[in-house]
Amino acid sequence: DETRREHLAELQAHYGLRSFGIGQYRSLAAWLMPTALQTNRGVVLVRAGIDELRRRFVIVPRLAVLERLCAEVIVRSERQLFEILTTDLNDGQRFELDALLKLRGSSKVSTFTWLRSPAGAPTAQNILLHIERLQLIRNLELRSELGQLIHQNRLLQLAREGAATTSQHIARFDDPRRHGTLVAVLLEEIGRAHV
Repeated sequence: DETRREHLAELQAHYGLRSFGIGQYRSLAAWLMPTALQTNRGVVLVRAGIDELRRRFVIVPRLAVLERLCAEVIVRSERQLFEILTTDLNDGQRFELDALLKLRGSSKVSTFTWLRSPAGAPTAQNILLHIERLQLIRNLELRSELGQLIHQNRLLQLAREGAATTSQHIARFDDPRRHGTLVAVLLEEIGRAHV
């Protein structure tokens, strides 16, 4: 074991390589954050991390270490995205977003579920329902440029995850995640209406 460590130290010195330690861990995590704000695909982050470590002449650690690092970066990036989407919301908007998760009138579905329901055939009644949905979203007065503050891939991904999640499940999220998810879905709904 001692000989192996000595040989490793000699090889590192000869090739100008550095060991992967806590400083490199933190540095690489910070370097990966802009990529994580664009995608949450772990394989993309791991590949980018390996390429960056090679560029820095740092010995690549075990895959499990890189996977853990990338998972932590993804969690931090999601927190940052939810903060971007919710930081300018006032108390009234937060209240209205939470109200979307409650049952709509006497129906058995939440307003959020109703908002995501398909438009249906282009009949007069369905067009009026679609206009009503859009008006409800517009009444929230979300900043129009909110959707441009984060990468479109991530916005779409957050919106799709939110749309596939039940109102009851979203209601159990912490405040930033709950409100951020709802904002992402609503921004995507507005975007689809303009297509």
